[in-house]
Amino acid sequence: MKNKSIQSFLNYRKCHITFVFPFIFSAVLFSAKESSDIPDTNLLDDFLKKTVKSYRIPGLAVAVVNTEGIIWMSGYGKSSPGVRITPSTPFFLGSTSKTFTALAIMRLVETGKVELDSTVKKYLPEFRLASSE
Repeated sequence: MKNKSIQSFLNYRKCHITFVFPFIFSAVLFSAKESSDIPDTNLLDDFLKKTVKSYRIPGLAVAVVNTEGIIWMSGYGKSSPGVRITPSTPFFLGSTSKTFTALAIMRLVETGKVELDSTVKKYLPEFRLASSE
């Protein structure tokens, strides 16, 4: 019985992680560009509630940011049975942080702040490899 509950938990976590990322990227569309450009958070909240319910997403945490910082955040669903998700609920990201890093770098490339063909030392002069090999 113990193995069955562990497998159930792992399956729940896999589902949890699998469904959260498409909606993180969707939330980027709602991010404000300037402090005076604040989205209708009620509209976003209603959209996310309906999406979580209709797609049976176990859990989701969202933040809308602008140049001044976080302007709105909320959590939806449950991280485990009986435990509601809040904006501060930790998520297991695993190797997906590489995707976020690549997205951030490419946004810097688009704005001309980073050149892909440049060396790392151009941007981080103190950078040193542990070994010269």
